[in-house]
Amino acid sequence: MAKNNPLKLIELSPYGLPILPQQNCSEIRQQYFTRINRILGSYTTLSAFSNIGFEKFSATNQLNAEIKPNTPFRIIRGEVIIQSTPEEFNKMYHEGAKQLPSQYFLMVYGNFESFVSDIVQKAFKENGSDNPINDTKSLLITSSWQSKLQKIINTFELNLREKLINQKYQNHTINLLGKEHNNPILYLTDIGELRNYLVHSSARIDEVLSTKYPDFNNRTGEIIPIPFEFPFNFSFFLVLMTDILDHSFSEKFGWERKLITTQKLID
Repeated sequence: MAKNNPLKLIELSPYGLPILPQQNCSEIRQQYFTRINRILGSYTTLSAFSNIGFEKFSATNQLNAEIKPNTPFRIIRGEVIIQSTPEEFNKMYHEGAKQLPSQYFLMVYGNFESFVSDIVQKAFKENGSDNPINDTKSLLITSSWQSKLQKIINTFELNLREKLINQKYQNHTINLLGKEHNNPILYLTDIGELRNYLVHSSARIDEVLSTKYPDFNNRTGEIIPIPFEFPFNFSFFLVLMTDILDHSFSEKFGWERKLITTQKLID
């Protein structure tokens, strides 16, 4: 593990991902961690077993001379029957592997959106809102995270400023697809833009992205390549952001925050 470890991550082995230490959490933040660990757990499992399955399938083909590229076969899972050929199956695995990091990044992003929505909705309820769900939607409909966070701070008069958020992240290295960031709010805004490309723009690199990110240089028209580790790295970035927001709202409204052990963070 690198010497720069501002989250105080715990290394269980030199080969595996580190885990978080105990965290101060309101009930909403603890629910956030339960969800994110299930998301990343399923991502790890699916990635690993997809690779193992593909290797076994390829090895079987090599051992069995009767199986040709166009030999039909069936995969049966419950009531679902998939018919394919080794040639088409290889194509599906090859292309499908590229989609996993993108899809799980969207799940990590959506989980953070849920956390923000839950904490804002609870605050509206405590402020006596007649319709906290609609009030939350109206507040968060703004496109950029920079604008959203400023509206949240102003609406609930939180003791929080962009300068303070920047100070909290001063020891963190923030990199998005080869582009270094020194402002976590602008990083989050760029993350939101990337999410929109994946959802609304056929997940392809255009001239704007090609210019903006070094990793995309001269790759206009290609599918956006999200690295395997990106969902994990983004989730580590969100640890501090959720803590900042959770602490600010809890301080404002008197919500209890408890120290949650590592084991309970994944329950």
